[in-house]
Parts: sequence; C-alpha cells; structure tokens
Amino acid sequence: MKQANRKKVFLEIYEKKAISKNSILENLKLSIPTITQNLKELENEGLIIQEGYFKSTGGRPATIYKSNEKACIAIGMDLQPNSIEIASIDMYGRIIEKDSLSITFTNSDSYFKTLGSFVNEFIHRSEKHSSTVLGVGIAVPGIIASDENHMLYSQVLKTSDFTLSDLAKYIETPRCHFYHNAESGAFAEIWHGKIDGSALMLFLDNCLCNALILNGKVYQGILSSGTIEHMVLHPGGETCYCGKKGCVDAYCSASGLSRMMKQDNLDEFFIDLRNGDSEAGRIWSKYLEELALAIDNCRMIIASDVILSGMLQKYLTSEDFEILKSLSMSKTTFKNADFNITNGVCGRNAIVIGAAIPLMKEFLHSCKLP
Repeated sequence: MKQANRKKVFLEIYEKKAISKNSILENLKLSIPTITQNLKELENEGLIIQEGYFKSTGGRPATIYKSNEKACIAIGMDLQPNSIEIASIDMYGRIIEKDSLSITFTNSDSYFKTLGSFVNEFIHRSEKHSSTVLGVGIAVPGIIASDENHMLYSQVLKTSDFTLSDLAKYIETPRCHFYHNAESGAFAEIWHGKIDGSALMLFLDNCLCNALILNGKVYQGILSSGTIEHMVLHPGGETCYCGKKGCVDAYCSASGLSRMMKQDNLDEFFIDLRNGDSEAGRIWSKYLEELALAIDNCRMIIASDVILSGMLQKYLTSEDFEILKSLSMSKTTFKNADFNITNGVCGRNAIVIGAAIPLMKEFLHSCKLP
C-alpha cells in the first residue's frame, strides 16, 4: 500500500507537470499525512522539486510541485550501416543532447570497441545533466530473436552473426537493450503522439521499414512488427537489397527515390521540385504513385491510419499528403473505408528517442531510481 501511494503521488505530479499539495489531496483522496510524507520522501530522493508558487486566490499562495525532469535520463542509439546516432532523453522523452558518428558497420571487435568508446564518452557528457543514467537502448535495422539478444536477419548490415552482448561489450553501463529500429520509432510516436488506437508507421529512410501499432502498443511478431519493405510491388522489377526483384523498398525508400533521381542529393532535388522543375515533378509523381500502391496493399491487411516518418518526412508538404491520400483512395477497392495519412510527431528523431523510451517507461512504472 505504501509503494502504491508513493507511485500515485509521483505520477500525479508527473502527469500534471505543475500541481499544488491541495490539488493532489483532492485528486487522489489520500490523507494529508500520507501525501505530506510522500512529498517529503520524493523530494529528498530528487524525484520532485518545489518551484515557486501559484498565483494567490486569497490567502497564502500554494507551492508548485513539479517532477524533476532530469532526475534520471535514458540513452537511445540508432545504429545504421554507415553511422550511429545517439541521444539522451529526460523523463518526458524530450531530447537533452544528441550526437552522431560516421562509421561503417563491421562485425569486428575493433568496431565494437569504437562504438563503446563513443557511447561511453556520450554517457559521461550526459552525466552533467543527471547523475542517474538508466541505460542504453540500441535500435538496429534487423530482426531480433525472441531472446532479445541475437540477430535473426540483417541484410542491411550484411551480417546476422552478432549479438547484443557483442554491441554492448565495451559500453560502461550494466543495462543495454536491443530493439528493431522501426519498433523504436513507434515507441516514440506512441509516447509523444498519445496514440491509443491502431496505425501503420512507414519510415521512409534509405532502407524502408515499418511498425504496426495495435491498440496503442507495438505489435511484435516473429518477423518483428512486419517487413512490408520486402512485399513485391512489381514482379521482376527493380532489384531489392534482399535479392528479390520488385520489392516495396526498391520503389518507396529514400534510396529508391534516389535511384529514380539518378543522384543522391535530396535537398537539391526538392528545391528543383518546389521551383517547378518538370523532370523533378515527373519523378516525384511516380514516387507518390508507388507509395500509394504500397499503402493500399498494406491497408488490405489492416485498415488503419498511416503515419509517415523517416528521412523523407521533412520534405513532405500538406499538398503531398493530399495527393498521396487521393492516389491511395483511387487504388482501393473499398472507397468508403476512409483513413488518414499523417506526419509523425517526432520526425527524424523518432528512432533514437524511441530506443530510450522503454527504459524510461520502466522507471516510471516503479517510480524508483536505480
């Protein structure tokens, strides 16, 4: 009962962001001594702070209680074939500090040592914000085994013969967790977008990936949250990195767009597009057609809303979303099954934020610093 009351008081302060003692009393229906004792303990542990006073409505102004948003922090990492992105988040899932490292993945001890040094240096820098680092969440572009330690498949990294233990070998924290990169992005969207329904998330990165959200939770099946990137759109079409021909990834990823553009500079392409260049317009129209076809195919399995995130998200305009919705509706058999296609709220940072979110959720569930 004591632990349950402590959790109620802390979460009331955390969720309200700024609250008075009387409001806590009124909302939780606990006794004054219970609330007083818990406020004292939580403040002594550094989990909450007093920060000024509410405006007086007559009489003595009430003290403002807030959660100490940097009482603890969590680290998220997005591991890609040629780079690593890392960020620390506070208790509300907001980025405190971020860094990146250009490095080509190799399944070697020298790579794991370099990764460990980079992460450790970032953790030490983060300790100026908080002395309590909950751990490191590592998002990887690959399918993870049910033991949450072994890779089952990662064609993107060109190997599956490594484990979380290998990645974490030189990281100076006892807590490291492994997540699929798209699932990590979905964790962030659920958290910040307050998603409690169902949605399909598409990450329009160099390699396309997806996550399926069902009733506010990320679906985690045998093949992670789904691998629509390897669903065939055009039999015998463009070669996908998986070896098949005509996969969604070959047409709807950022790399697929670059292939159509016959160049890699997305910034220049979209400047030309927005300035009315006819060839850029033709290529973009073709890309949206392919993406609409992929979305319609996915919605034949789960008729949910669609959230777009990843590298290409920042280039999308409201007009692009309208065109994409119109194209998708023109292709579907079920014209009356309306749905939305929207931007993700976390943008390019979704995966790196989401890799840290489970650690922060675990802390909030216990309301105790490690």
